[in-house]
Amino acid sequence: DVEVLELNPENGAEEADQVVDAIRWEIKKDYVLKNDLTIIDILAANKWERPIYFASTTGLSSYIGLEDYFRAEGMTYRLVPIKSGRSADGNPGYVNSNILYDRMMNDFQWGGVDENHVYMDETNRRMTMSLRITFSRLAEQLIKEGKDEKAKEVLDKAFEVTPEHNVPYDVFVMYLAENYYAIGENERGNELVSRLADIYSKEVDYYNRLKPKFAKSVTRDKQQALAILSRLISITNQMYPQEEFGPELRERLSVYFAGLNQQNR
Repeated sequence: DVEVLELNPENGAEEADQVVDAIRWEIKKDYVLKNDLTIIDILAANKWERPIYFASTTGLSSYIGLEDYFRAEGMTYRLVPIKSGRSADGNPGYVNSNILYDRMMNDFQWGGVDENHVYMDETNRRMTMSLRITFSRLAEQLIKEGKDEKAKEVLDKAFEVTPEHNVPYDVFVMYLAENYYAIGENERGNELVSRLADIYSKEVDYYNRLKPKFAKSVTRDKQQALAILSRLISITNQMYPQEEFGPELRERLSVYFAGLNQQNR
């Protein structure tokens, strides 16, 4: 029963007409662990008196099938009585642009990674990946709502707080580049795509130089790098055609795919 839930401007009052009569979901596994029982107990006892959040980094198995009722709020998903299903980008939950914009642009603190040269270990780098995904999701939603200026603010903020010298560019930068193209910021999009092309072409060069006995262990990494290069070509030639840059990039990267086709013959 969700009748006791009171929605205010901070938790999405404009969504009140989307509130469902009841939350129904299925736990799609053959067993229930103690941590799952704990979540179920919290759901039964809470009665919407306090917000319930799930970390965005824990994975689907921790959500016990509730992700259709998630709202993205930064590094967490908030359980809400609104059924949205899986988003178009494959991530759980949906984005309320007003709430998430305030979180990302005003509330979050960055711990110095945005200002200083700091060492980011593997765990921290994974966290920054999640941040870049969230910035991209927010920008995409703002673009859908016709708020291109705010989307640009969000995209610029993403690179301000996760600079390359602390947080090396990765595949998630590609999605941010796509967002720039979507709002007509082609020069910035080309700059990012060119940098990614440098990074991943060098990766493929390295993998190609490995002896066969070592190359087998990085097959998946090489395939991912090639997939990213292929996507960059598609972005700049089909999705958001760049008159000069697109064909130049395609010609530059074609050597990697010509070699691949030769191997497959």
